Amino acid sequence: AAATDEAADVRVEAFKAVAAASRGAPTAARRELLPAAAPAVERALREVNISVKGAAERCLVYLLELRSRPETLDELSNGNLGVDTQIASFLRDYAARHGERLAAAEAAREDADESGGEEKKG
Repeated sequence: AAATDEAADVRVEAFKAVAAASRGAPTAARRELLPAAAPAVERALREVNISVKGAAERCLVYLLELRSRPETLDELSNGNLGVDTQIASFLRDYAARHGERLAAAEAAREDADESGGEEKKG
């Protein structure tokens, strides 16, 4: 419900929470969170508010395990994850177009967090 709140900051925090849960327990997230969160993520990826869209993109990296488990995209496409087919198609296409960039950005963000420094922009 928070991921569809009218307040952008509430939606950003909701996507951060889903991303953190997905990062910590990817198997459970794939089974439980992905079907529930996919509609809100799909809407947010079409969002004009860059903060919301960015949070949804980071969430997508972990929900679809773009950095660690390519099979998740296949399972999404095959309808094995309980996500509406139109939403699954959109998420798969979005990941195909932007997934490499998103995964790389998230890896850089994690490296910066681990080193205690700031990520390089450019």
